Amino acid sequence: MATKIVNKEIRYEGGREGLLSGLGIFYLVISIITCFVAVVLALLALNRNPDESLLWIALGIGSLIPGITLYIFCGAFADVLRLLKKLAGEKYGGTLSQPDLMEYETTICSQCGMSVNRGDSVCYRCKSVFKTESEERVGG
Repeated sequence: MATKIVNKEIRYEGGREGLLSGLGIFYLVISIITCFVAVVLALLALNRNPDESLLWIALGIGSLIPGITLYIFCGAFADVLRLLKKLAGEKYGGTLSQPDLMEYETTICSQCGMSVNRGDSVCYRCKSVFKTESEERVGG
């Protein structure tokens, strides 16, 4: 029996960027569950001791805020890794929060490619002297 070459598409799940996204979701879920449990305990303690009820509510909110913060930070770090991999031409897992990079106009030196300000007369890297717009029009 002859061996065949078979094309198979493999889905890339990602490296660290996938783990970071999962970690952020994990922290968010744990903080929501903790907040829910704290609210239930606050309702149960409401008849016995109102001060204890307030303490449970404060603990619930106190657990929710770090969970949301960690979710946002983990998502942002995962996006940074995805963007760096995309710019390097590597595969990355997940999706970018803003898949299309914004286009903008910049001024660069025609000799070395360094970014320069419009009013500069000399390139700081290669020391080329720039012509002004009026000199370019006169020179043709």
